[in-house]
Amino acid sequence: MIYTTLLPNKHIWLKYVTNSDPLWMANDSRYFFEKLPLHKRSTLILFLTLSLALFTTACQSLPGFNIFSGEPGSDEARPVSNFVDPRQSIQVGVGEPLAIASYHRGYTKLSALQISVNGQPVRSEATAGQPTTFPDTLAAAQVLVWGQPAQASLEQVSFPSPTCQYLGQAGGPVQANPLPLAPPSSVWTVCHIWTGHIPGTYDLSLVAVDDAQRPGEPIVQRIEVR
Repeated sequence: MIYTTLLPNKHIWLKYVTNSDPLWMANDSRYFFEKLPLHKRSTLILFLTLSLALFTTACQSLPGFNIFSGEPGSDEARPVSNFVDPRQSIQVGVGEPLAIASYHRGYTKLSALQISVNGQPVRSEATAGQPTTFPDTLAAAQVLVWGQPAQASLEQVSFPSPTCQYLGQAGGPVQANPLPLAPPSSVWTVCHIWTGHIPGTYDLSLVAVDDAQRPGEPIVQRIEVR
């Protein structure tokens, strides 16, 4: 075993434990190795090399850890999202507004939220003309925006978070995709209003994007419209 200790005279000493008595010597690597038998030098070098290799491998296997960089790992740097009160599946009637809240956090500022249904982008001004957008005749995936006219049909909707409850009284739903997240912030709670027009199974997918255009992992909420 090798360890170091700092003595009052500020000299660093090394202790090398062998099968015989301990040897104490000054921190002069040249002197230290010259006094060791050749086979013990090889054993010591091999031990230190293997220890460093095992330590590096163990650290590199940790999520988001990079021993060769002072910056967070690529997975850690991406935005993280989740639904508030997540459920495996939500059942709702045709034409019945459903409130869903999602929480998004970035290691830098977030810039946008990409919204899709069943793998197709939600139709909006930004996605107009794309042939693969989700048909809004099947369902409307909207978000609450501050200052928009409120709708009377939303007065009885139960919002899953206090933020959405407050915004439901002071804002209204719009259909925007991607949804710009402004002013710049690293934390966002987004309030969604889902209205199904046709019975079926719908997967609402959200992807947060930061100001470096790095997308996070998509989160998906299944909605059963009956």
